[in-house]
Amino acid sequence: MRSSNYILAGFLILAHNLYSTSAYGEQIMAESHARNLAKALADEKLIVGVFENTEASKRDDNWYRLRDGKCLREQEHYPSAGQGWYIMRLVQPIKGETDNLVFFKAFPSFDRKDVFVPPPGSRWILILKPVLDDNRKLLASTSLYSADEIRKSPLLRPNTLFELYDYAGGALCIRWPRGHDIPGLMRVYPEDVAADMKDILSTVRRHGLHEDLIQQGEYRTTTARDVARELIKLHDRPESNQ
Repeated sequence: MRSSNYILAGFLILAHNLYSTSAYGEQIMAESHARNLAKALADEKLIVGVFENTEASKRDDNWYRLRDGKCLREQEHYPSAGQGWYIMRLVQPIKGETDNLVFFKAFPSFDRKDVFVPPPGSRWILILKPVLDDNRKLLASTSLYSADEIRKSPLLRPNTLFELYDYAGGALCIRWPRGHDIPGLMRVYPEDVAADMKDILSTVRRHGLHEDLIQQGEYRTTTARDVARELIKLHDRPESNQ
């Protein structure tokens, strides 16, 4: 009996440790998301928007079509998942401009535990870093793409090709499809975070980084308050952008 009690106690301790580790990891990721959103709102070069990995059954030809009428399906060469590409559809712009579709590669790093895997039907707030200049030339800061890829795929343009900023630290899930397990270190944020980010950005554009106005906004989510605090920190102690 005593042996059984020891075994049960061992399982309870293990379960507690696993939960604590997961909760701590989720907290660290949430803090990273708040910092990165603050940086993105303060950095004019970074793009923020809501994007969706729409289910294949809900995609028609228009889903693959850019604003100028060109369709991805009609191209001889186009980015594919087998080559590590993600293709996501714009749902709502928050800051900066993109076309209807964005393309990027996002590979996990050996020194990180977070993973960006957007299942069909998921929706995300993404922080995107431009990688092409106005002449479709690769910027020196990127190493994920080659000039040959750009040449072969005319739909890869300054407003369609990006890097995902800080890997999974630049992707906040706001809709997770039913029937898919949620990764242990990931959290699903309220969809209202998108509206809160637009409100914060509007306040900053009208009044600058006015501490009282940013902190006292009537936000819908606690995430917005975390971002507001990080914005004030950036203003007080400017950090170098990635």
